[in-house]
Amino acid sequence: MSSRVCLFIAGCLDVVWAGIGAVGAAIGGVLLFGESKSLPRILCILRIVAGAIGLKLFSESEVA
Repeated sequence: MSSRVCLFIAGCLDVVWAGIGAVGAAIGGVLLFGESKSLPRILCILRIVAGAIGLKLFSESEVA
């Protein structure tokens, strides 16, 4: 059971870091390369952030 929890936590961390990278790349593209700042694009970025926060808040593990 312990190894399964560890794998779940590692999987969640991978998702969170991938989300951080995706959001960082999108924000970098807007700031550095003048990419679109359209409402749908911003909403999608916010959904990625909300998903990462949700994973952290609703995780059953007490590992920080």
